[in-house]
Amino acid sequence: MATLQDLLDEQARIAAELKRMENDESVTEEGDGDARDTLVERWQELDARTKPLIERMERVRGITRQAEDPASREAGTDMGRSGPEFMARHDPFEDLDAGRGGFVASKDLLSRAEAGGGGPAKRGPVIGDRAGTGAPRRGWSRCHTSCDA
Repeated sequence: MATLQDLLDEQARIAAELKRMENDESVTEEGDGDARDTLVERWQELDARTKPLIERMERVRGITRQAEDPASREAGTDMGRSGPEFMARHDPFEDLDAGRGGFVASKDLLSRAEAGGGGPAKRGPVIGDRAGTGAPRRGWSRCHTSCDA
């Protein structure tokens, strides 16, 4: 299979030959018309094959040129900042034994509680070593209405 450069080289040779035939007074329509028609048909065939390739290359070149432009990129690690944070969504009720055993970080336990309960806790923050037990902070009421502690 011929490369794009091979096709373009052949087109250039055909164009040069047609130009030579046009400038040569010894070339006549009667004697060389068939050769000229054959060259024109071959040039048109090559043109039909090369146009889509060239258009595709121009589209790819436009994409790569735009990708190299710093103004068209989001700020990320190349500018000293971190990229977007990956946030994995997990089922809040998966692996409950790890939560009971204290193998889940308090931050993860709180986010599980919020996701499973439909929002932030109404009783107040869970602080310190009681994070894994779910025990409310001393002084906080078990009910979230106006009852006394």
